[in-house]
Amino acid sequence: MSRSRVPGYREGLKVYQTFTCPWTESAWTSASLRMNCSVGGDQPFNHYYCIPNAERTHFVEFCYDRASMKTEKGNCWELGGIGYLNQVDCTNFVKGCPDYTYLSEQVYKIPACLDLNFSERCFTEEPGCTVLKNSTNALVTNQNSADTSLHLGLVALITSVLTAVILLLVVLGIKRLRSKSGRGRNQNGNGTSKTIAEDQKDNLSKEISCHLTSQNRFT
Repeated sequence: MSRSRVPGYREGLKVYQTFTCPWTESAWTSASLRMNCSVGGDQPFNHYYCIPNAERTHFVEFCYDRASMKTEKGNCWELGGIGYLNQVDCTNFVKGCPDYTYLSEQVYKIPACLDLNFSERCFTEEPGCTVLKNSTNALVTNQNSADTSLHLGLVALITSVLTAVILLLVVLGIKRLRSKSGRGRNQNGNGTSKTIAEDQKDNLSKEISCHLTSQNRFT
C-alpha cells in the first residue's frame, strides 16, 4: 500500500495519504500493527483509522490520539478540519449505509463508507456519483482483470510454443520415416538387379559349356 505523509493537520497527528483501505478485520489489524497503533478494545486511544479526507480526494490513515466514538445510525466517517473525526450522513446512499451503531475504529465493517470515486470526490453509493475507473472497487477490479489477462496471455503463449514444437517433431518424424523407406527400396532394387545379373551369367556359362561339350563329341 503506497502512502505519503500529509501536511496541514494538527501537531501530534501523523496522517498519511493512501488510495486503498483494509476491508477485513485481519487486514485492518495488520495495518494497525504496521502503524504502531493500539490493537483491540483494551486501549481506548490511539486506534488505527483509514477513512476519506474531507475533500474526498484520497483516503488518510493514522493512529487517532483521541478516544473511540460511537457512530450514529446512518453515518460514515471522514477526517475533517485540522485532524478531528467527523460523522458523514450516508442515508442518501443507494445501498450500504449502516442502519445500526458501531465503534468509529470499526468502519472497515461498512464497505460503502470506504468506496470512493476520487475524480468525482464522492462516495460511490451516493446518487449521481459516476462509477469511474479510479473508484475504490474499480481499482481492485482493474488489478484483478490485469492479472487475469496476463495469466491468459502466458497460457496462450505456452500453448502456442508447445503446439509448434509438437508439429516440428511430427514433421521431422515423417521426413525420417520417408528417408528410411527410400533407402530400403533402393537396397531391395540393387539386390534384385544383382541376382538377375548373376543368373544371366550362370546361364551363359552353362550354354558355353554345353556347346563345347557338343563339339568334343563330334570330334
